[in-house]
Amino acid sequence: MFVFDLLSGNAKRAADIAAAGGIGLWEWDIATERFWFSDHAKLLLNLNATQPRLNEVQSRLSPEDQEVFARAFQNIAETAESFEIMARAQSKGDQFRWLRWRGQVRQLSDGFRLTGTMQDVHEERLTQLELEFTQDMLSEAQRIARLGSWQYDIAADRIFWSAETFNLFGRDIALGPPQGDTQARYFDADDFVILRSKIQNAVQSGHPYQCDLRAVRDDGHAIIMRIIGRPIFDRMGRPSLVIGTMQDITDWTDLQQAHARAEENQRTQNQFLANVRHEINTPMNAIFGMAQMLLRTTLPQQQGEQAWVILTAARDLLAIIDDLLDLAKAEAGLMSLESIPFDLQDALREVINLHVGKIYNKGSELIVNIGSNIPPMLEGDPLRLKQVIGNLISNAEKFTRQGQIILNITIEGNAGARQIIRFAVTDTGIGIPSHHLEFVFQKHSQSAASTTRQYGGSSLGLAICRELVELMGGEINVTSDEINGTRFWFDIPMQTVACDVMPPINSQVLLLESSALAAENTAMQLQSLGAEVTVIKDKNDLIPALSKTKFTHVLISDDKSHDVNAIAIEIRKINFDKIQKLVLLTLPTVQTIFNDMFNAVTWKPTLPQELRHVLQIAETTNSPADPAASA
Repeated sequence: MFVFDLLSGNAKRAADIAAAGGIGLWEWDIATERFWFSDHAKLLLNLNATQPRLNEVQSRLSPEDQEVFARAFQNIAETAESFEIMARAQSKGDQFRWLRWRGQVRQLSDGFRLTGTMQDVHEERLTQLELEFTQDMLSEAQRIARLGSWQYDIAADRIFWSAETFNLFGRDIALGPPQGDTQARYFDADDFVILRSKIQNAVQSGHPYQCDLRAVRDDGHAIIMRIIGRPIFDRMGRPSLVIGTMQDITDWTDLQQAHARAEENQRTQNQFLANVRHEINTPMNAIFGMAQMLLRTTLPQQQGEQAWVILTAARDLLAIIDDLLDLAKAEAGLMSLESIPFDLQDALREVINLHVGKIYNKGSELIVNIGSNIPPMLEGDPLRLKQVIGNLISNAEKFTRQGQIILNITIEGNAGARQIIRFAVTDTGIGIPSHHLEFVFQKHSQSAASTTRQYGGSSLGLAICRELVELMGGEINVTSDEINGTRFWFDIPMQTVACDVMPPINSQVLLLESSALAAENTAMQLQSLGAEVTVIKDKNDLIPALSKTKFTHVLISDDKSHDVNAIAIEIRKINFDKIQKLVLLTLPTVQTIFNDMFNAVTWKPTLPQELRHVLQIAETTNSPADPAASA
């Protein structure tokens, strides 16, 4: 029984009075998890149910607010502390409106009740969000322009600074702005007298002022500060405030010094380009060595994965630095290429692991399609190849908020004794206008200035791609559709390296993969290895499939839709007497604690030779494999 039911007529009168003020009343029984709502509260929620449960009410809210709502009721039930939250509820016409929920605990003879109110504050909330956005934009604009604001309260004889003003002077914001004569420490003595005089004259005359003064930061660095101010008068015509801005104009006021600094920077840059490889190699080699030593020790799986990411990321960091140096060398005609045998899929894995975390965290998907006729071993420059592929994947990730990024590798023909191999990166992100396509491979060029502001980057990576591809004797191209996305591809002639032909794997594989695109890709890779593959997308279909068919391997793809450890335990319990091996497909950046039910682990997106490797590992071990060792 609810309190409001016991109050009967009084409850209805209270609810009517509250509704007149736009307020709905509610009560929640902790024991039954059922609500009582006044008529106006039901109207706000667009809810017709009588005494709905907590999950029914939660389902009426925006998915983004459901967790906050559930946590608020859980906390108040545990701590008896009142709460106030904002949550969007679905109104008529499938529109969401902001509601303010307030709740408190009431102790009755038969237990505890939570009572509270709700109110439509949609317009108020939108105004608040717009104000916060405007304030953030103003602060960011000040930071970019190095323009601080200030205010002087004449009656209180106190000055107030914005955050950027503190930055201009290098002063700790926790100290507050300097008051009174302590401001003098930040200005040349003669110029501080001028500033005082300007403010006094402005207050007396009512006119704004501007002056450029010699100032000094807390770190002792001398700057030129442009100060603009104007007085504000109250209704009686008396001066009450002086408000204004401060801007560091040091570089604007001394062009000769700026030119000298630019020449010095150029000399420093030239010296850097001449010696940087030697200077960088020393600390980077230390990182390489320590990471490799860690990988040779017995590490828990999670730490092993982290050490492997450190190693590969350090290698790619050095490669990125080399991009910049190599572009300068290429333009000077000093670039040279290496020609060594290398494993293509090993090279791809190093590139993929550097970018896949960002891609999946944005809700996108990375797929790698390697043609069945692509030789596993090639001869060429693997570092330059990884630089180009990595830059194209990074570019695709930058402009794809949600969707797919696909790397396709195919053979397009022959060039004498070499094969022409095409590497194509296709994304479903924002496209490039047709009139900008001819400029994308130029240095510091993007399709629009707004694109640079929104997504960042200087497009130097695409210029590097063109230089390196042409240096390798190839050609790079782009097609784009502003609606459907962009496709970059490059063709390069490469020498194949003879290697042993691997026998087919006679396995019957059951694959659990919720992504249709990833499922199709992984299945094709397994079939190319000789395996028979059955694909299911729903975890609930896994046990029925195992009961109907005998599989040698079960591959479970780790994603947010299911608990892989729970699935593994369930399989082992129900099919303990069967011999299938469990293989986990996981992201290299996911730190999941895997139980001992898995026989092998490998990374997503899948690559054929890694799948072959983990299937073989699963046949010979009863404990999880290290993904770093599988890659």
